[in-house]
Amino acid sequence: MLAGLILWSVAPAAFGWHPTVVMSGSMLPRLVPGDVVVSRPVAPADLTVGQVVLVDDPDHPGRLRLHRLVRVAADGRLILRGDANRAVDSSPVARSAVHGVASLRVPYIGRPMLASAHRGPLLVGLGLALLLLLRLATWWRPAAPADDESGTDDDGTQPDSRHREPATVGTATGPRTITRLGTALTVSTMIVLAGADSAQAALPFSRTTTNPSNTWAANQYFKCGNAEIGDGAAFAWPLSEASGTLANDITANNYDGTYAGGVTRKVAGPCPRDGTTAVTLNGTSGTIASAVTASNLPNISLEVWFKSSGTHGGPLMSISNTTTTTMAMAVTSAGTVTLAIAASGTKSVTTPTTFNDAKWHLAVGVIGAAGMALYLDNNAPVTSTAVTTAASASGTRRAGFAYAANLGLGSFNYFAGSVAYSAGYTLALTASQAAAHYFAGT
Repeated sequence: MLAGLILWSVAPAAFGWHPTVVMSGSMLPRLVPGDVVVSRPVAPADLTVGQVVLVDDPDHPGRLRLHRLVRVAADGRLILRGDANRAVDSSPVARSAVHGVASLRVPYIGRPMLASAHRGPLLVGLGLALLLLLRLATWWRPAAPADDESGTDDDGTQPDSRHREPATVGTATGPRTITRLGTALTVSTMIVLAGADSAQAALPFSRTTTNPSNTWAANQYFKCGNAEIGDGAAFAWPLSEASGTLANDITANNYDGTYAGGVTRKVAGPCPRDGTTAVTLNGTSGTIASAVTASNLPNISLEVWFKSSGTHGGPLMSISNTTTTTMAMAVTSAGTVTLAIAASGTKSVTTPTTFNDAKWHLAVGVIGAAGMALYLDNNAPVTSTAVTTAASASGTRRAGFAYAANLGLGSFNYFAGSVAYSAGYTLALTASQAAAHYFAGT
């Protein structure tokens, strides 16, 4: 049995397959830590959702990750999740980081490697003790049994020395064979483990599981940028450039923005784990605009971190044409936040509380099949069913600007305050996604 397990672990490597030892249980229960998983090479273009893939760990350079592909982000990167985990992995994976698709599971054979990761000296001691016991088991070999003391054969006659079988020493062919086989298999197992990498996951190939007894919670995303990319942003501007007019889009769509007017760079921003800064807009000319025009978007989300104080406020984000705005979020002079869209007149929703307290807040405005929804931080959303996907918005996507009067957003076309991680989506973000984006920055 052991020889068979070793064979299945080693033989596929001769054809370019990749053996790994599973070191964690993020995809229990179908595979446990210590199993060997063999992955076959696959072209990145041939990957499909639902496959279990072996990739370079994006969060721990030099390590591997073995998780299931659950979807492909808008920028082409892969979103993975451990079957036993509640949420997707916080860091998307490039297709070029894929080593293969898991295709063969060999149980138990990697247990020594799993143990050696934590109890190396104990494992070595147990291995030496096993070899010693095998040796002691064959150290003493008894001679053949002596003749019967009565000097008679079993039939009662005197033994005939001419036909007596020669006295022989009991051979140890059986025990020696066992010893040699045990030693060979021990060495072979060590060779298997030496040649196999380790992967921080486990994978059932046909079933998924939940973790109902797990009451420990963690952020779905570790960084604001990962949150926006992970949920399919069409564009995402961190707004942390030190100079120049380019506002870099961190998605693969390359919808870069352009700074204009009064913009102060490198101010302290939200999202402490991103290591990025923000910009402050002067309220009279500062703005960021995309060079790409959006047209007829029935499912829309606008997202931005902002910090405001006083009674100026102004538009946070908008989709505008040359003279009119079709959709916008704005801080009112009272400090509340409004989401408005031009749809058979103007439809809008406004928060009941104020946010002009000189602190960072996340605003997410959504138009979708369920109507309008406005999310501020992790507060309960403000919603309306008066607008559905029949409404649409088109024009240039901007941060810090809108034709305010067009949507009844007050008298200021420019926002006075700080902004960061401005993003747009061609989909309707959910309440749970908006909350996950907020926690990524806190």
